[in-house]
Amino acid sequence: MKFFRFLYRSFLKVYQGCFKLAKDKRKLLFLLIPATIILISWIFRDVNIILSLLADDLMALPLIITLYIIGTPKGTYRWERAMKKWGIFGEKNEIPRLIHSVKDVENPNIIHNTFVKPNGLTKDRFIKYEMALEEELNITIKNIEYAKFGYGKNKQKIVVTSIPAELDMPMIISLNNDKLSDMLCKHWCVVGHTGSGKSYAISVLLGKIIKSTNENIEITIADFKNSFKQFENTGNYFSFDKSELGIKKFYNEFMELVSGEKPLDNKIRVLFVDELNTTLDTLSAQGKEGIARAAELKKSIASILAMGRSFGCFLWIGMQAAYSDFFNHGARDNFGCILGLGELSKEQKSMLFKGYEDKLNEINGVGEGFCLIKGKGVERVKIEPIEDKDALNDIIRQAMCH
Repeated sequence: MKFFRFLYRSFLKVYQGCFKLAKDKRKLLFLLIPATIILISWIFRDVNIILSLLADDLMALPLIITLYIIGTPKGTYRWERAMKKWGIFGEKNEIPRLIHSVKDVENPNIIHNTFVKPNGLTKDRFIKYEMALEEELNITIKNIEYAKFGYGKNKQKIVVTSIPAELDMPMIISLNNDKLSDMLCKHWCVVGHTGSGKSYAISVLLGKIIKSTNENIEITIADFKNSFKQFENTGNYFSFDKSELGIKKFYNEFMELVSGEKPLDNKIRVLFVDELNTTLDTLSAQGKEGIARAAELKKSIASILAMGRSFGCFLWIGMQAAYSDFFNHGARDNFGCILGLGELSKEQKSMLFKGYEDKLNEINGVGEGFCLIKGKGVERVKIEPIEDKDALNDIIRQAMCH
């Protein structure tokens, strides 16, 4: 009994030593084999046993190496070298360990790399070296997410979404880009200064969602500055001082769906509010009554943003600057897509694209910018020129005449 206890303790000590030497646990396999041979030879002191074990292990070595290579995710060593170079370590000088890389379903060029997070490595520290990793690995990092999944002490993971730098082309917003279809049934906030291409972009997005839903859609436009006056003869166009009425009409119909007064159907309903900030500022300048009306509008907008998606009702807002003053607390966080066109101020970048400011460094022309897609990160975008504006306007007009 004492012999077996001694044997167990000896094995335990040897393997604990291997664990300490092999900081990367994938290298354990190559340490455990010779350690086991040495331990057994020391216990039995039999040369024949040693030679037999060595012969068996040498025969198994090609299989072990093959399994090791197969089990090592592609790009592991490149990531490891880059992280060691820039000092991306946890508390015990451990680097994040790549466990698998998966291609994105929609865009195979995009790779989701999952790492085991070492203790003490904060997200801020990882993001600090994001640009250095991009340059070192010749990639563009789209998103960095800290998550918990799996079992045991290694359930904390870092998911880095990347794409080769040479394939990082702008996403084209056009009537023919079918990849946009899944993005459209969300709440949208489109920001940009005058002349950045906001109205142009909204027209393309409206045309695309109409095509994607096979025209089973109803569009309402509240247009304070008359930027979309080509639709003034439709039933769902509300210009200037009537824009408040258009928002109320849409909200009342939305509440009828929520309450059950109106049965749910498969129809998509979109309310586009152009220059919401100007509408609210104008109301607030009209004394107590105007301030109360502005507050009521903000409350209605917050309700649509919070619950609209469940009832097929979506809010699209266009404005020069989406300051928090124009939204009830937390309402702005419910936008599924934020499209920033033209040159955005530092304040706008930090408010709307928090955590991605360093990526918004390209110079944008008219119809160019960035789109923050909730849960996917930031994409550089470009609005494709419209070949036939009249045909597009006719498509939108029909969806507004329901």
